[in-house]
Amino acid sequence: MPVGDSADVDAAVAVARRAFDGGGWSDLDPLERADALERFADEMQKRSALIAENGMPNGLSFRPTDSREPGSCAATQA
Repeated sequence: MPVGDSADVDAAVAVARRAFDGGGWSDLDPLERADALERFADEMQKRSALIAENGMPNGLSFRPTDSREPGSCAATQA
């Protein structure tokens, strides 16, 4: 598992802040955000087998009936 340091965290936060302040997502109406998250969740569900397959070499487990399956978190946030 990769290990990051405080510089990595600072860089990630800076990128996230620029993305948020740059508009796009932060400028969307809440209903538009919900729609985008639902579309994202749908795409994750369509690709769940591929996501599971790619996660296995990294030691991740996935069961199609698992409530934490790809997309479920995004769908519940929409």
